[in-house]
Amino acid sequence: GYTGTFFNINSTPNQGIVSGRHTIITVNSTDPNTCDLLNKLPPGQKVCARLGNSLIGAQAEKLRYTMNVTNDNALFIYKYAVVMEDPGHPAEQQPKFQIKILDSNNDIIDSICGQYEVTAAANRPGFNNCGTIRWKDWTTVGMDLSKYVGKSITIEYTTYDCSQTGHYGYAYISAACATLEIKVNFCTADTMVAFTAPPGFDYKWDNGETTQSIRVNNPPVGATYK
Repeated sequence: GYTGTFFNINSTPNQGIVSGRHTIITVNSTDPNTCDLLNKLPPGQKVCARLGNSLIGAQAEKLRYTMNVTNDNALFIYKYAVVMEDPGHPAEQQPKFQIKILDSNNDIIDSICGQYEVTAAANRPGFNNCGTIRWKDWTTVGMDLSKYVGKSITIEYTTYDCSQTGHYGYAYISAACATLEIKVNFCTADTMVAFTAPPGFDYKWDNGETTQSIRVNNPPVGATYK
């Protein structure tokens, strides 16, 4: 964990977990700054972390986690929800939230899914409004890390208040690892088989369906689905 300001969180931050700025959430309730519409815990989970808070002062917070990639954890799934005030400053001064997934050289591993940055703004797609608060509901992203097996990667989350010290930004985050495999629910006597792909992706099965899970009636022996 790291703390600092809008201006130094990426250059000279203070290392260490700080109560109130790095917070473990274990009791589900709604966030009052979102008109009580955002659940603090992601659906179906019992724990997450809140990074940052609703205090002001150009504060910024960071969490970094480095792991060695193996075949058992090559699927990285992260979930996030964002809450930011929108004071209408220029974009470079607004509260913001960043996610970066880095290789051992601190380079972004994937230009599409390996990074995310958002600043407070009105009418931003995917965000909701509660007065001057812009908030994004829980979102799930999956990362295929199979080409990094045997190497290390670092996941980095950063929240920023506005640079003018009067408005806040914070986020809720959750992460997990799994194997890259399709789960199969089928017994020999069944007349239907259910296939479930990992969460966090867009989907297209070879039978044309585009949902995470599909059901196939009377599957012929030896058939393959992908």
